[in-house]
Amino acid sequence: MVNLQFANHVLYFCLLYTHTYILVVRNVAVVNRVIVFLILAIKREEDKVKCSLKEAAKKGDKGVCTILAKEVIRARKAIAKIHTSKAHLNSIQLQMKNQLGKKKALLVRIWIAVTIKVLS
Repeated sequence: MVNLQFANHVLYFCLLYTHTYILVVRNVAVVNRVIVFLILAIKREEDKVKCSLKEAAKKGDKGVCTILAKEVIRARKAIAKIHTSKAHLNSIQLQMKNQLGKKKALLVRIWIAVTIKVLS
């Protein structure tokens, strides 16, 4: 015969398990926000380099222009890679949310079954 203490342990496990999933989903969201700030910072630096590039072009300094142009290209490649990483993180976050919903439903069904067993 299943006792009430066992039902409470099952409930505690259900809550702990779903809480862990929720924390992971929140951490991924925090990382996504950090990535957005990183992208904005890189774009700001790219704009500064573009201004420097225009000034160097006005002065006719070809060597500096080449270096600065390469820096702009590197910044754009870095932003593209970061966007790819952000897309992967968003995919992981959606998968985790989907799994969380399924796990919650399953764990609630288990807890209800155990509670009914205890009460009967």
